[in-house]
Amino acid sequence: MFKTKLFSRLFMSVMLFMLVFLCTACGGNVQKASNYNNTGFAYATDGKYDLAIEEYNKAIELDPKYIVAYFNRGNAYTSKSQYDLAIKDYNKVIELDPKYVDAYFKRGNVYTLKKQYDLAIIEYNKAIEIDPKHEISYINRGNVYLSKNQYDLAIADCNKAIELDSKAVGAYVNLGNAYTSKGQYDLAMKDYNKAIELEPNDTIAHFNRGMLYHNKGQYDLAIADYSKVIELDSQYEGVYNNRGNSYEISGQYDLAIADYNKAIELDPGDTMPYYNKANTYRKTGHNAEAIQAYILFIRYTYPNDPDIKEAKQQIRALGGTI
Repeated sequence: MFKTKLFSRLFMSVMLFMLVFLCTACGGNVQKASNYNNTGFAYATDGKYDLAIEEYNKAIELDPKYIVAYFNRGNAYTSKSQYDLAIKDYNKVIELDPKYVDAYFKRGNVYTLKKQYDLAIIEYNKAIEIDPKHEISYINRGNVYLSKNQYDLAIADCNKAIELDSKAVGAYVNLGNAYTSKGQYDLAMKDYNKAIELEPNDTIAHFNRGMLYHNKGQYDLAIADYSKVIELDSQYEGVYNNRGNSYEISGQYDLAIADYNKAIELDPGDTMPYYNKANTYRKTGHNAEAIQAYILFIRYTYPNDPDIKEAKQQIRALGGTI
């Protein structure tokens, strides 16, 4: 009897020790997984996505149900344009938690980047179903509607986002885009102005308002907006071409040429700056430079570009051969 009791107590002590050990080990793994995830997030914040993914991998290896690590790894894959891998991770998040609203939202963003707009809308719909106040889903769904030329639906989504958050800059920008596409320029200008009032350093709002000013013939205001974009982001290639157009039309040819050259420097494959530069050289009597720019335009543009015919005609008119 005495031996039996001793054995029972010993057995219970061993089991208790093992339980404590297992819980401690489990807790240790959870903490390590969290540490790896946090390190990965820090790497991702610095744009070091490959290193971030390595850390998320370690976190998931330790804890295969670590939802946040899958979500963050999906974001890193998205930043690397590895969209199928990103979708796979967001799928896993949703498998583990079907109510994880941001996973639907992010998956919608990936489908948008892949130009699979109908699939993107389904994802944003699901995010809004789970959280009817998910303002950013309305904004992004509105952006997809813009891409599908469904401007009234885009406007409705942007207005809903503004109803939820009166300071939703992206919603005002998208509204401006929708009204511009509908030819309602005064309404578009009002929304771009509001976006810039809320966020004076929003490059897209300044860029789009600049285009609107240009189309309205207000070239000085267009140049001011484009210059603001360049102040905020000197590598924004498209804005140099646009500012060059405004300079050219307002007769500031040297500044136009400088901007076209900068656009070409940033993106040699963009053909419009070559064409625009050629036209500016032609207007100012720099025929040899114009011919060379037209030739480069023809070389780099796609074969069915309708401007090729005009470029060839100008080359011949300027005394060149093609």
